[in-house]
Order: sequence, then structure tokens, then C-alpha cells
Amino acid sequence: MSLSPRPIAAISTALQDAAIGVVRLSGPGSHEVALRCFRPLSGKAPKPRRACVGRVFDAQGDIDLAVLTLWAAPASFTGEDMAEFSCHGGRVVLYDVLAALLEAGARQAGPGEFTRRAFLNGKLDLAESEAIIDLITAGSRAAARAALSQASGALSQRCRALRAGLVEADADILAFVDFSDEGVVQADPAVLCAALREAEAGLDALLATCRRGRVVKEGALADLVLLSTQRPYYHPQHDVVANVAYCAKAADVDTVVVDGEVVVDGGRLSTVDLPSLYARAGAAVRRIAGEL
Repeated sequence: MSLSPRPIAAISTALQDAAIGVVRLSGPGSHEVALRCFRPLSGKAPKPRRACVGRVFDAQGDIDLAVLTLWAAPASFTGEDMAEFSCHGGRVVLYDVLAALLEAGARQAGPGEFTRRAFLNGKLDLAESEAIIDLITAGSRAAARAALSQASGALSQRCRALRAGLVEADADILAFVDFSDEGVVQADPAVLCAALREAEAGLDALLATCRRGRVVKEGALADLVLLSTQRPYYHPQHDVVANVAYCAKAADVDTVVVDGEVVVDGGRLSTVDLPSLYARAGAAVRRIAGEL
């Protein structure tokens, strides 16, 4: 898929009144387009990776006092030359800054185009690209942590490690089949089987996290939720039910079980550990019963 030779521009923050708003450009010529609409207060041309204060303007005059930061390819999010204006966050200001950049030679970016360019330029793989929107739209802390982990390459690293083992085993098998009559050392079946079993176990473990990830992202009815009642607002515990009803917060959730699977343990995503769950649940029940 070819990329447009023109730089793209878009408002990258929410379109609501705020203290700060960001307008970004990416692509060949981004720096030139940005500087057509920017006048540094110092009078000196901004350098890449250095914040520069100045005025953004168009044909009608000054629009805003803003901070411009330039990035030179390939050391940027998209792998291309980039420019970023940090402006005051009013919608009128942001729209006017964007309009000035479009008039100066940029074109309006399509939905997700910055991330698509990062993917096409090899800055992100597909899993990391998909995780960005999950991080942006995360509805809970657990979902945000899971998305951040994937965006940081955790899933991709596991997949690459599994693929490397399978490719090595495949190469050994093909070498023996194709060159067995040329004195090639025969592959050890036991070693190959062990490598394949290890890859299979790794894939099974990876697939086992799929449902847990979907539950964290999309939500599900929990079978059991255990709260940590160590916070000061739970004491004195004259009425445990009232304390939970009026004081409990999301940060107090210690353990969550969905369809018999422990998806949160100690406030963090976990794997299934039923013996530990039963022990902790029993201890919690005994403790609560003793306090009633």
C-alpha cells in the first residue's frame, strides 16, 4: 500500500474545551508545512526533538501561542518526519490551526492513518497497532494495562519466540528430507518432538489467555469478587455490608472469578489457580463470619 507524498494533519486530542490540544503532521514535507504557519519567539528555526515556543498564524493573522516539536525520520512514531503543535485546547483554536496547516500544503488524515503509517513503516506490528485503539478506548484499569502490555510488544515477543522454534524445527526436517542422501546429519527425532511439544504448550498457554483478555476488554458477569478491606474507610467494621455498599471502590477489588476462572488476582490479571482461590475464599468467609 503506497503512502501519499503529501503530509497528513489531524487534531489528535478530544474535541472539547481543554487546557491543551494537539495537532499533528506526518509525512515528507511535514517540517516545511509546519514552519509555514509558525513563527518562533526566539527567531531561530526549531531543531528536531526540541520544543520551540512561537505563534501559529494564517493569512488572517496569529491564531495561538503554541509549542512546536519536530521529529526527523525514522525516529518518530510513524517512522516519518513529524511535527506536533501543542496549543490551547479550545475547539476554535484547534480547528483554525488545522485549517492553516491544510492551507499550507497538508491534507486531512483519515481515521487511524497515523497508526497505519507506523505499521506500514515497520514501527509497529499488527498486534501493537490493534492494541493502540484498545488502550484509547479502555473502560477499566485492567483493560488499559492489558492493552499497554500488548502495545509494548509483549504479545508480539511471545509469538516471535514460538515462530522461531517452529521455523528451526521445520528447517531441520526439510534439510533431512531434501539432503538425506548427501551425508546430512539426521535430525534427532526426540529433539524435534521435544521442540514441537514445547511450541504446542506455548501456543496452548497463549490461547488460554484469549478468553481472559476478552473478559477484561468487553466485561462479563463475575461469579465471585473479593475485596480488600484494609483501607481506613472500611473501619470500624460494625456493619460489613454497609461498609461495602457505601465505601467500596474499584481499586479495592483483589480477586475476580468469571466462569470458574480467576481473571484478577491480587488486583492484577492472573492465570487459573483454583487451590489458591479456594483457600483464600475460605479464609475470607471465615474472617467475615467472625466479624458479623
